[in-house]
Amino acid sequence: MNAAPTLRTKGRAAGPGLFVYGTLMDADVRNLVLGRPLEPAQLQPATLKHMRRVYIAGRLYPMIVPRRGATVDGLLLLSLTDEDYVRLDAFEGADYGRERQAVSPLADDGSEGEPLLAWIYRTRGLGPRPSPRDWRLEEWRKREKPVFLRAAKAWIAELSGK
Repeated sequence: MNAAPTLRTKGRAAGPGLFVYGTLMDADVRNLVLGRPLEPAQLQPATLKHMRRVYIAGRLYPMIVPRRGATVDGLLLLSLTDEDYVRLDAFEGADYGRERQAVSPLADDGSEGEPLLAWIYRTRGLGPRPSPRDWRLEEWRKREKPVFLRAAKAWIAELSGK
């Protein structure tokens, strides 16, 4: 949650979407960051192979680290706008960069579809250090979500100049 970006066009961004694996899987956080809810058709469960999701040391949100055989569950956000990506880039901040990774969409029955390239936010260089503690959405919702949402709301207020 860094400095406010200059918002630009409202056109649809090209590409297969953005895979999220942390706080953006939560609808309250996602809606706050995007400034709007996504339609159900824009949300596709998906997995990322050979990665592990852990807390960033001293923070309330996760990062992913390589781990052979591990799988991270998440959501593929589809049909995002350019404005959405500006807001998401600002929310993720300087510690994260966007890159393409192969993710596997999940069908309603839980079976994996063919892998496809999607955007994903990953920590950059020598930035944040991983904690040894796994990050789980349901545990985060129970323990850290209220504190995180207060901070996110303050960031949004700063972003909108309120």
